[in-house]
Order: sequence, then structure tokens, then C-alpha cells
Amino acid sequence: MKKMLIAVAGSLALLAAGCTSLPEGARKMTLNINSVEFQNKNNVEGFLVDYTVHHSSAEPMPIDKVKINIKLNGREAANYVNDNEFLIQHLEDKQFQTFVPANKTYAVAKKSLISNPMLQLQVDATVEIIVDENSKHAESAFNVKKNYKGIIHGTAN
Repeated sequence: MKKMLIAVAGSLALLAAGCTSLPEGARKMTLNINSVEFQNKNNVEGFLVDYTVHHSSAEPMPIDKVKINIKLNGREAANYVNDNEFLIQHLEDKQFQTFVPANKTYAVAKKSLISNPMLQLQVDATVEIIVDENSKHAESAFNVKKNYKGIIHGTAN
């Protein structure tokens, strides 16, 4: 009986320690992708992804990772992963503008992204804000993922 109580107490201590990374009374964040457009940054062709995150809990939310995936006309054009941990401030809209290099396309295709004002492509962008990547942890329920579909236009630059 004594061993059973010690085992239960130990399990509860582990459970409590595992949940300390989330803010008190945490709620799932809201994510909105505002736009995706072509951009050239330091002679690198890519995409500017503008998105807003709102966190309405009482304390800031710790973020482990941000992932962005972009497809053009159904083909993968860019992937982005930010592993730097940071906090999303609470009770405010936080806007992010992330440049994602076109790292999954050929050089000729990259150049045509910015030098053809008549170009119109179907874009499918996914942004994931990851609180915990391990789906077995309770914190992973606070991960958010949003998809954006639309037409983006080439530029005359």
C-alpha cells in the first residue's frame, strides 16, 4: 500500500512538472494569415508571409517552433522553420512578417517570380505555431495551424 501511494505521488509530481510550461488558464491562440506575396530580399527570391497571432490567456505563451510551407500551383516552392523559442505576449494581436526564401524551386523559376508582372499563381500557404511538437504531451493541444489559399501576382521589379 505504501509503495502504491509513493508511486501515485510520484506520478502526480511528474504530471505537475510537465504542465508548468503553459501559462495559468491557457487558451488556444488564434492565427490569421493576412497575405502572401512575392519578395526579393538581398537578391534572394521568396515570399513575404504576413500573419497575426492573438493569445488571450493571462500570461505570455511559450512557442517552441514556427513552420511555414508554401506551394505554388500545387508544387512545393518554399519551406521555413524557426526553432528559436520565444513568447507570444498575451491580450494583444502580434503581427509577424516572415520572409521565406523560395528554397524548393529552380533558379529560372525563382527569377520569373519577380520579373513577370503578368504572372498569376495559385498559392497554398500553411503556417504552424508549435507550443509542443510531441503530440503525446498535453501542451500540443495548444498548437495552431492555418491555411491560406489565393492568387498571387508577379511584380515588375
